[in-house]
Amino acid sequence: MAKVVRSSIVDENLYSNKHSTYIVHFGTAAIRTTVTSLSGVVTSWIFGISDSTSGFGRLLVGLHIEWRPNESQYFNPAATLQICVDDRCLIFQLVHADLVPPVLKYFMASSHCLFVGVDIESDLEKLRSDHNFDFFPNCKDLRSLAAERYGVEDLRRSDLKRLVHDVLNVDIEKPANVETSRWDLECLSRAQIKHAAIDAYACFEIGRALRATHT
Repeated sequence: MAKVVRSSIVDENLYSNKHSTYIVHFGTAAIRTTVTSLSGVVTSWIFGISDSTSGFGRLLVGLHIEWRPNESQYFNPAATLQICVDDRCLIFQLVHADLVPPVLKYFMASSHCLFVGVDIESDLEKLRSDHNFDFFPNCKDLRSLAAERYGVEDLRRSDLKRLVHDVLNVDIEKPANVETSRWDLECLSRAQIKHAAIDAYACFEIGRALRATHT
């Protein structure tokens, strides 16, 4: 039986005119989460991750995106890019960004990084079409990794919630009113920030659980 994991979010009181920082609790994990639309903050975050993980081989990175639900025939662009390494998560508000920093492009194109997510190719294609991300990171679809690991072909069509259940033995909360909310708002709610951080963290943890036999 899967564990029911409690989640919460705490303001770290590190607000500035550039970013805000939170601690998102997910079970025993405390995910330090930075929310920003400024390229300089993204650059500093990536340098911090790179410095703290240098010398540890290929870096595993959980990746997820969010966007405002599409209406009629209009397709809304990706609003946020979430990337997670260990217990550190960045939520980059693309629709309000001053620019996509070159360091992010280099980071995502690096052969030293492996990006993992659910249907990650579709997420990357949306980033390419919506925000001109013209780089192609090393990536693996968690659905394919899980299907190969457990010999269950149906997992290739699963969503993140099922993968968290089947791989991590955890039940994750994904409220519909948050999933389908206004991700294009300049000021995201705490519920949105918690949801976005946990999604990226879950991708990272599933990738770490499956990585041993699929490198």
